[in-house]
Amino acid sequence: MNKKDNISVPEGYFGDLKTRLSSIPAGRTPAFGRVAPYLSLAASFLAILAIGALTVGKTADNSSLYDETDSFIVAELIPSTDPYALFRSESEDPATISEEDIVNYLIDSGMSIELIDYIQNERQNH
Repeated sequence: MNKKDNISVPEGYFGDLKTRLSSIPAGRTPAFGRVAPYLSLAASFLAILAIGALTVGKTADNSSLYDETDSFIVAELIPSTDPYALFRSESEDPATISEEDIVNYLIDSGMSIELIDYIQNERQNH
């Protein structure tokens, strides 16, 4: 195969290259040219933060916030003399709790009657 080089260099191109290159002024990059990429990066971050803050602010659910009257209502539920009274039963002695109290509690908590009956039968058999 006969390969022919299709690329050619014009006559005298490299002879006057040095003079052509020396005619190009050697300029320094201005200070703003070196800082501009950093400023644009900072501006893009600020834009992203602003858009995110606006989006969250518009879509946030404010129903979880309550006003002062809600805090007064909650304060009235807790007795000021004994705040732990909410966590104790009416009778301090567990021996005074009857089986009927336990069954009523289980019914109120949503347990099925069949399961309560099964538990009672198992307790009586053992």
